[in-house]
Amino acid sequence: MTNLARTINYSYDDLYRLTAASYTSGESYAYSYDPVGNRLQQIINGDTTTYLYDAANRLTSVDGVG
Repeated sequence: MTNLARTINYSYDDLYRLTAASYTSGESYAYSYDPVGNRLQQIINGDTTTYLYDAANRLTSVDGVG
């Protein structure tokens, strides 16, 4: 019998936004946000995606692999 269970550890900032998740299988996720809650960056298994917003908080650019 194969055990398919895995553990996921989550981390959150003071505003309860997800900042990181790591799996026992080795997968990792990290996120950063600006002061108004827009996601600025995500890093998934070492691959980075960056998000840019205009003054009205509208997404204007996504740069990266994710």
